[in-house]
Amino acid sequence: MVIKKVIEKLLLLLITKYPYLLENVIEANNIKARPEILTQEELNNYDDHLSLGKLRKFVNNNNDLPDSTKILIERIEDSYYKYNGWKVFQSDDSIDITEYHPARCIYRYRENIHIDLNY
Repeated sequence: MVIKKVIEKLLLLLITKYPYLLENVIEANNIKARPEILTQEELNNYDDHLSLGKLRKFVNNNNDLPDSTKILIERIEDSYYKYNGWKVFQSDDSIDITEYHPARCIYRYRENIHIDLNY
């Protein structure tokens, strides 16, 4: 544990004093430091993604589920954004800017509802 803390402090010192080192690592490994921003216009063109209409249809077709049914959202790895060019939609309605990604589909699995971001 002590070694880990020492390494973290050394890395922080290196990055702070020599920020170009981190930039070189990011560039050499084709890593995007921040995901690209998805504009509202681009979002509107995501026809194959989950929409309010598709959500309403799903709810109507699964009206036997109780109000207590849990909804699970797929966890997407950061690599989708860093290496595969996925974009994020930003919402600044609160103090912090929150990043979102359009939902791909919704389905029922046993007693839960799942929303996926990927295929």
